[in-house]
Amino acid sequence: MEPPIRLQSTDPAQSCFGFSAGVSGDTLVVGSFGKASGDAANQSGSIQVFVQIDGAWSQQACLKSSQATAEFDWGYVLAISEGTIAVCSP
Repeated sequence: MEPPIRLQSTDPAQSCFGFSAGVSGDTLVVGSFGKASGDAANQSGSIQVFVQIDGAWSQQACLKSSQATAEFDWGYVLAISEGTIAVCSP
């Protein structure tokens, strides 16, 4: 059995990181519906995308909604399947 790993957002201002997550193959998506640094909207949210290459996980992208508003909470619910990521907010 593989030892557990700890993934962290590269953005220290993320809150609620890991509230939602999905995995498909070697891709892991992690929801963070709290405020992201640089966002004008409080709790607009974001999705962190991690990829496993040669046994090591690395963050590949930080996805944000183009229509985020205050308390949008994008990333509260998410799913991934065959390279397609579905995201919604409450």
